[in-house]
Amino acid sequence: MNRHVRIFTIKTSQKDILAAVEKVTGAKWTVKNVNGKEMVADGKENLAKGDAMGVVPIVQSIAFLDEGWRDWSAEAEEDKKILLPKGTGTLEETVRRFV
Repeated sequence: MNRHVRIFTIKTSQKDILAAVEKVTGAKWTVKNVNGKEMVADGKENLAKGDAMGVVPIVQSIAFLDEGWRDWSAEAEEDKKILLPKGTGTLEETVRRFV
């Protein structure tokens, strides 16, 4: 059977990830705030000019628009599409494994 499977360990935000990375590394990061709607408009403008790279800011904007990355956990639970046990651990533990 071919079914959609959604797997996640933690639910987080960009601000939470930044805080965890700064804590683990001891370094303060420079943050540049962006506007997702402006990214989409710029991308569409570049596409209209024939620049295929205009698609990049459109795709990136998914993370910056108000709705952000979609949390599918409720739907997955309702439809019983989580076939694997949920992961354990904290955001900080996860960051430590990769930094």
